Amino acid sequence: MDDAVTKWSDKLDAFHIGLICGVLGIIPQEIDDIYTNPGRGINNDTFVIAAKGKTYLYRLPGKGTELFCDRDREYDAYMRLREYAITDELVYFEPRLGIKMSVYYPNSHVTDVTSDEELRLSMELIYRFHHLPVEFPVVDTPSMRLERYHNIAEESAGREHYPEGFESFLQEVLEFEPTLDRFSQKLCPCHGDCLPNNVLFPCGKPEPILIDFEFPAMSDPYGDLAAFCHDGELPEDACLRCLDYYLGRPAGNLEKCKLFGYIAVVAAMWCCWSSYKAAVEKNAGFYDGYSLMSYRYAKFGLELAKKFLPGAEKELG
Repeated sequence: MDDAVTKWSDKLDAFHIGLICGVLGIIPQEIDDIYTNPGRGINNDTFVIAAKGKTYLYRLPGKGTELFCDRDREYDAYMRLREYAITDELVYFEPRLGIKMSVYYPNSHVTDVTSDEELRLSMELIYRFHHLPVEFPVVDTPSMRLERYHNIAEESAGREHYPEGFESFLQEVLEFEPTLDRFSQKLCPCHGDCLPNNVLFPCGKPEPILIDFEFPAMSDPYGDLAAFCHDGELPEDACLRCLDYYLGRPAGNLEKCKLFGYIAVVAAMWCCWSSYKAAVEKNAGFYDGYSLMSYRYAKFGLELAKKFLPGAEKELG
């Protein structure tokens, strides 16, 4: 094996080094550095590739992601959105293997949820995205995903990792879903994983962008808002500020009820996901912790949804 390939063998094997070189039109000796992405998420393995004065992000799919992510849908979303300069810049994508290579933005950061200005900019970005003249080929709402993720957890050892009380609470969420259906609105293009960590503020650019379109679909926009609030573990007042920023005006009771109702659904969905991951991954403790956080946040969401429900019913007439 070439010494230049062996040099990086503790990070990536010869197949991936060859693929990177082929995509970039370089030889292994021209790779300056490969290191684990310090801002990596919890679903995949990602590496920063430095070569010839440029940097790239190289993503490999994590264990079990094929149960949750459709890579053809992900690639399709990037193709439909490429003319709007609202996403990270794609360099290479192989749907069959789930390999993605994109431009890496050094000295950038994801949404700081303690910054009111960055919450506002994030919400304005999400609103613009939701109103693009784009239609994804698949409908996949938070309720549909909750049912699917719950089934995956139930069919594995995931249910053994549910937080205490989650199964009975889940029935409460399911019983509230028909109320959300009554408040439903026209579906729009949605990210599906619209976390603060998937809103990137590239250094030197005036506005943030959305990254990691692993769950794109036509869905209710409040599912994206709920995902943002859940993963950021935002308190009630910050959730409501986000909603006002998104709408561009003070939210009504119906809109508040809907946001917190979807927080309950989305957080319960991720509780099922993380319980499954705890059953199949080595670092079960991390996923058990995320599952517990999600369960508690789902309870927070449902409690507030019920708080705003009487006012929402009045507004609905």
